[in-house]
Amino acid sequence: MKTILGGLVLLAASCAAGSDASKVTVSKSPLTPEQIAIYNVFLSTYNNGAGGIVNLGNQTIALNLSNQDADDCLSGTKLENLAETNSTVHTIAPEAIDSKKYRLVDADQQTAQIRKNDPSRTMAEGRPVKDAVNAAFASGLLEISEIAFDKEHHYAVMRFRFVCGGLCGHGATLVLEKIGDKWQPTKRSCHDWIS
Repeated sequence: MKTILGGLVLLAASCAAGSDASKVTVSKSPLTPEQIAIYNVFLSTYNNGAGGIVNLGNQTIALNLSNQDADDCLSGTKLENLAETNSTVHTIAPEAIDSKKYRLVDADQQTAQIRKNDPSRTMAEGRPVKDAVNAAFASGLLEISEIAFDKEHHYAVMRFRFVCGGLCGHGATLVLEKIGDKWQPTKRSCHDWIS
């Protein structure tokens, strides 16, 4: 995953956890096996840089990818379900996640922990930098988006964000390709950010 992130365009940004929640509806349908496979490809390679168990939001977030972004990422390949990925999210069932390094959490509840452990706040209160950063990463929240597919389901686009404070986090929009019957990350990308 570092290779993918290394080739992305760096954007200075700050992203608040849970900001998409008021704009979308929660699907009553479970995630499909294909969606689960893509999430597990990403989660098997993700590393927030701190080690330990990562708090993963128990709902996906909206993709919010424009047609122009999709064209840039996929060099003219059209995605078929952009409207749906911008307006609907899914609940992530515990059995869908294939790794023991993630803890499913409610994003709103975890956001309260992020605020409590925001390094800009805790360092101002006198906490040593290393301790403040470690506490921020431990309470941080990883969220994964809905997935948009091209018509043939040969390419998939998703984004992720890890937020651990007002100026603590990173994220990216990623493109995966289906090779044979397996999904794999590509070097194609839309954006990434770090703060």
